[in-house]
Amino acid sequence: MTDWNTRLSRSISSFLHELEAKGLSHEYVIAVRCSLLAFKRYCTERGVVAPRSITPEIVKDFLTTYQDHSASHRRSVRCHVRQYLYFADSRAMKDLYMPIRGDDSRRNVSWLSRAEAERLYQLITTPGACSDKQRILVGAGLLQCARRIETLRLTFGECRNALRVKTIKLRAKHKVRAVILQDEFAQILEHYLKYHGGADDDLLMNIRRTRSETLLQEISTLLGVHLTYHKLRRTGLTLMFEDAGETDRALVQVSAFAGHASIEMTKRYLCLDMKAQKAVVSRYRLSAPAPAQGEASMTLSPAPTS
Repeated sequence: MTDWNTRLSRSISSFLHELEAKGLSHEYVIAVRCSLLAFKRYCTERGVVAPRSITPEIVKDFLTTYQDHSASHRRSVRCHVRQYLYFADSRAMKDLYMPIRGDDSRRNVSWLSRAEAERLYQLITTPGACSDKQRILVGAGLLQCARRIETLRLTFGECRNALRVKTIKLRAKHKVRAVILQDEFAQILEHYLKYHGGADDDLLMNIRRTRSETLLQEISTLLGVHLTYHKLRRTGLTLMFEDAGETDRALVQVSAFAGHASIEMTKRYLCLDMKAQKAVVSRYRLSAPAPAQGEASMTLSPAPTS
C-alpha cells in the first residue's frame, strides 16, 4: 500500500510541476492539487491501492461525490482528474490506473477512411441535407480540424474577421491559437453568415455541448457511420498529412495546425501505426501448394501410448 501511495503522490507532484512550468496561474494549480488529493484520498479509503485498480467506474463514483457542488465546479474537478490520468499514462505510469478513454477516442482506432470523409463532405454540402449548424459543426472538425470547445466558442466577429484575413482564431480553455482558414471551411462560414446575423461578441451557434452531440448523432444516422467530434478532428489531420506527402516537414506543419504541444502527440492522432501494420501484414502469405489429385493429405495422428 505504501509503495503504491508513494508512487501516486510522486506522479501527482510531477503533474503539478508540469502545470507550473506551462505558466498556468498559481490559483489554477492549487485548484488542481485539491481535486487530485481528494481523488487520492477517495481511492485509499475504498481500498483502491493496487496497480491498475483505478477503473472508469471508480472515476465515475468519485465524481458523484460532487453532486452538491455547482456545475462549473463539477466540470473543473472532472477536467482535473482526466488531465492527470492522461499525464500518468503518457509518462510511462500505465500501471497506476485503467484508461478512462476506452469509450470514445484515443485508445480505440477511430478514423474515417478517405471515402467516408468524402461522403460526409458531400452530405454537409448538399442543400437541405442537414442544418446550417450541423454543417458548421462537422466542417470545423473535419476541415479546420478544430476541437469541439474551439468550435462552440467561435463568435460572429471572429468569423467575419477570419474571412477577411484568411486566418481564424480558435480559443480553448487557457490559450488562443491562430491558424490558416481552410478554403472549404471558409465557404461554409460564408454561407452561414449570409443567412445568420449577430453582434461581434455573440456566439456563432450558441448551443451547448449536449446539443452538439445530438446534432452529430443525426449526421451519423444519415451517413451510416458512427461519428465523434474527436474522430472528425483526427481524420482531418490524417488526410492532411497524407496529402502533404507524409514527410517530416509536413508532420511539423500538421502538428502546428492542430495546436499540439509536441510532435509525439500528433503522431498519436495520425493513423501512422495502422498504415505501417498494413504494409507489413500485406506481405504475409501462406502459399503451400494444394495436394495433387490422389495424393493423401497430411494428417496429424495421436502419439502412441505405452
